[in-house]
Parts: sequence; C-alpha cells; structure tokens
Amino acid sequence: MTANINMIQSPLAQAIESTLGSSGANRASGARFGEMMSEMLAKTSKSQDVSQNLTERLQLDDPTVSVESTVLASNEASLNFEFTLQTRNKLMKAYQDLMSMPV
Repeated sequence: MTANINMIQSPLAQAIESTLGSSGANRASGARFGEMMSEMLAKTSKSQDVSQNLTERLQLDDPTVSVESTVLASNEASLNFEFTLQTRNKLMKAYQDLMSMPV
C-alpha cells in the first residue's frame, strides 16, 4: 500500500512545485500547502499500515484483535486513500487547466 502512496506523491509534488513558482508569497503559502499534503499522505499511509497489521493479526487468531476493529480500520484506510486519490485528481486537473490557458 505504501507504494501506491508514493506513486501519487511524486507527480503531485511536482505539479504543486511548478504551479506555485518561486515568489516569496507563493513559496510561503506553498510550504503550508505542501506540509498539509505531506501530513495527509502520512496519515493515509499510517492508516493503511494499521489496517494491514490488524488484518494480519486477525488472520493469525490474535485474541486481542476483533473483527469489528479490523473492519473499521480497513474502511478508514480505504476512505483515506480514496480522499487522497480524489484530491490528487482535482489538483492535477487544475494544473492541466492552468497550463492549457493562453498567455
């Protein structure tokens, strides 16, 4: 699952970096936006890791893991990934729209 996040992160970071340019104001707001995106990706990755860990422990009959917590973790990871993917798609679309605008 971490590979999926890395596949999304690289083009997204490049698009954000090239769109924001190098001006001071853009760089400051871009840094905050970049931090927010990094946090979102880290949260998504962590939720996928937790889900995978709980699933493995449930399959190994760990008595401390319930089916309910495993299903909830799996759904949370799925929703986080879907949100991240949709955010990436919207940002890439906005970037493409900006790049296709006549100067």
